[in-house]
Amino acid sequence: MLVSTNQGNIYKINSAGTPSLIASVGEDTEGMDIASTAYGKYAGQLLVSSEGSGRIRAIKADGTVSVLQAARGGDVHIASAETVSVVPLNLGASGNPLEGFYVANYAVDIQFAPASQFTGLNGNAIVTSEFGSNSTVWLLSYNGDGLDTFDVTAIGALPNQSEDGIFVTAERIIDVTTPEPTSVALLGIGLAGVALTRRRKVA
Repeated sequence: MLVSTNQGNIYKINSAGTPSLIASVGEDTEGMDIASTAYGKYAGQLLVSSEGSGRIRAIKADGTVSVLQAARGGDVHIASAETVSVVPLNLGASGNPLEGFYVANYAVDIQFAPASQFTGLNGNAIVTSEFGSNSTVWLLSYNGDGLDTFDVTAIGALPNQSEDGIFVTAERIIDVTTPEPTSVALLGIGLAGVALTRRRKVA
């Protein structure tokens, strides 16, 4: 399991519950995901956002940290960047209507965008912004121009405050119409974990 903190530390936690520091970026870190093969030299690296500065960073397994660069020059900057979610390469392949992007529209509901809305965007990343209202949703796309730069494009907005988002593919869809007792117990533990980690704000 990987954990980020509001001090900017990224930890790996093994099956025994022992944490080990992977990297420290020096400022808050938020939702993270793994860069796809569409991200050139960053493929396989951990992508993390910093809400305070709006920077997006890539972190190698050895802890090397890089700030992503914008095609227009300077660092990639997404105001109040909250969650980085990579569009799966196989999103929508099963045809299951449950596939798509689920994101918390705090504190009202969960918003859903079907896989069809991300056609042609597979491998790129979606970044949400945490504002109290009209929270912009951004596309972070790799140029592959030899300069390793990125374009940031607004593609939508949530009516309220954006929080954690996740892409659901066929692999993540589980039939729970007649779950076994063990499955119910595991689901309960998982939801409890989500509830405990829902907000990581410093008092």
